[in-house]
Amino acid sequence: ELIREIPVSIVLNNAALTSLELPAMRQGFTAAGGLMTAVGLKAFAAKVAEGGDISSWQTDGVVRVLQDIDMDGVTDWTGIGTADHPFAGVLDGENHSIVNLRDASYPLFNACNGATVKNLTIARNCNFYKSTGSVMGTFAEVIAGTTFDHCVFAGSLEYGANVAESHIGGLVAEADATSTISSCKMNGTMKLASTTTPSAGYVALIGGLVGKNLGAVINSEMNGTLNLNSGHNKVEAGGIVSRFEEGANLSGNAFTGTIELKGGSKFANIGGIAGSVPEGSWTFDFATDKSSASGTISIKEYASDTGTRIFAGGFIGLIGEGVSIGAKGFTLLSNFNLDYTKVISGEYICVGGFLGSCEPDALAGTLRFEDITCEGSVSNLFASTACNVRRNCVGGVAGLVNGPATFTSCINRGKMDNAAGSAANCGRSNGYTMIMGGIAGHCYGADMTFTDCENHVDLGNNFYSNHFAGNTYGNYYSATATGGIIGAFNYKPNPQAKKLTVTGCKNKGSLCAIRGFVGGIAGFAYGAEFTSCSWEGHSKHLKSDKSDNQAVDKGGIAGALGNAVVDDCTAKSDLDAVQYGSTESVNPGGIVGRIMPGVGEDGDVTIKNCSWYGALNCSRTTSGELTAYPGGIVGFAQDETVIQNCRFGGTISGLEISSNTVLSRTTGNGKGNISGITLWNGI
Repeated sequence: ELIREIPVSIVLNNAALTSLELPAMRQGFTAAGGLMTAVGLKAFAAKVAEGGDISSWQTDGVVRVLQDIDMDGVTDWTGIGTADHPFAGVLDGENHSIVNLRDASYPLFNACNGATVKNLTIARNCNFYKSTGSVMGTFAEVIAGTTFDHCVFAGSLEYGANVAESHIGGLVAEADATSTISSCKMNGTMKLASTTTPSAGYVALIGGLVGKNLGAVINSEMNGTLNLNSGHNKVEAGGIVSRFEEGANLSGNAFTGTIELKGGSKFANIGGIAGSVPEGSWTFDFATDKSSASGTISIKEYASDTGTRIFAGGFIGLIGEGVSIGAKGFTLLSNFNLDYTKVISGEYICVGGFLGSCEPDALAGTLRFEDITCEGSVSNLFASTACNVRRNCVGGVAGLVNGPATFTSCINRGKMDNAAGSAANCGRSNGYTMIMGGIAGHCYGADMTFTDCENHVDLGNNFYSNHFAGNTYGNYYSATATGGIIGAFNYKPNPQAKKLTVTGCKNKGSLCAIRGFVGGIAGFAYGAEFTSCSWEGHSKHLKSDKSDNQAVDKGGIAGALGNAVVDDCTAKSDLDAVQYGSTESVNPGGIVGRIMPGVGEDGDVTIKNCSWYGALNCSRTTSGELTAYPGGIVGFAQDETVIQNCRFGGTISGLEISSNTVLSRTTGNGKGNISGITLWNGI
């Protein structure tokens, strides 16, 4: 029987007595038109579980929390509602809190159907832990037709099970299509902590607000911490939800917290808003959405395996096969910290300010990025040991793109650099590559267009491989590639018949690359057209105390090109190229570093109406004779290369270019069909 203790005092009429102690009076528990104590909350939960009458706890049909409810000493909390008898009423916390609920394996509500819960906080001194089962939330596990409004989770949650598919949410584990999470906040700590051996195909869907969401999450915020410290084979984690599920509605949400990957997962999709978009067609427009991302995503530890794939984006981590997205008007400030010091093997690590990656093995649908500004940063921490991640892809807006895509008026202001700040601790592995672009990193598989995009910051691709032009791994080139706008397009020895169109793009940052290709606009491109693009910067080391910037093929517009046209482009840049190891030659060019050999009859490159001014310098890091081909327009050209009506000036290998030498210095190796060359003073 539930009882309450009631202290009683009386007024004495006998003046000879000053006081009289009475024993505590005991009476059966009755609800007080609301919730006030742990005993009352447990009684309420029991009544809901049996499908009983809860009117005694209601005032005007609403269950009200009348004061903070102290759960200190409660060890047998089992939650409100069951699958057979879910909570279906209205509960108003009236801005009170649940406090001192410790080591709970059940949420506040097990199940809700047709309910409303509002104005309630689960306080920082509450903690939840679960090692079995497939769902875990703090406010609720499963909800249908339910609204959570102005609810806050500030405590800690730890989930330690490893099942085929688990759903973990900072507030709710599973929400159906008729449910709404509105103006809620997760500012506590969530931890995915399974330490069992990963099972192939097992996946954990974890969201700062909702684990698996089919409904609406609006105007909510995650500014807590999500630690992915587990043995789960696959993790899909988002600051707001795990996935964008088709039909769901997300808008006005903010990721301001931290997501940290530090476990044995082989596959991880991590996004500031959502970890992945597995299917469908989506439009994100800040004019109506108002979502924002300014938190931190840290990639620290994961399974050391040749098949490991890690994708992280400020908004979305990964989009699946055939998925179409349109994104417009967002400014993203998320920062990415990538720690390569503890893991030596992996297949992909792809990071982007908005989108981490498309599914690498299957083409995405139509992708449109318009007026996207990224102001966060990407910091890479390397050890002196080999970093055997096969393809590292980093882009200011998108890391890896393989669907028909347009980027319009996108801007990158987020610096990408080696956090260690030491050439001795740059990434190093033969045949492993880092592809870095101010807007997009690795691009292939479809036609793409970049219009009026800009990069405003320095890019430091401090990763070297003793692989250079022509070296391959599988179907890809394996040298590193760095571009102010695009890292690499169609980066294959047997390129696809796809076209890259770049118009009106500008790079205002400097580029540092230890090895491979460097271009003011694109590091490498096959099947491309560049029109009215420009770069003002240099390719020296970004740190004044370092002299190693050892890329071989450097160009003011592109490091290397094949089957391309460059028209009306300008570069004012100093290009210091370094011959290293067994590279055959070093090739800096004012517009293009190297023209790649033709594939069939498709290898022609035309460069016309272009201008370069600056300094070209060549050196060698190892003993032996320097073989250098510096050219005012192209370093290493092919016989079929066409250069028309171009101009350049400055110095090449320390010697000033003059009207008498300008024609002979147009290409470094003397090849090409050249006409209309004039001297330019850079003004």
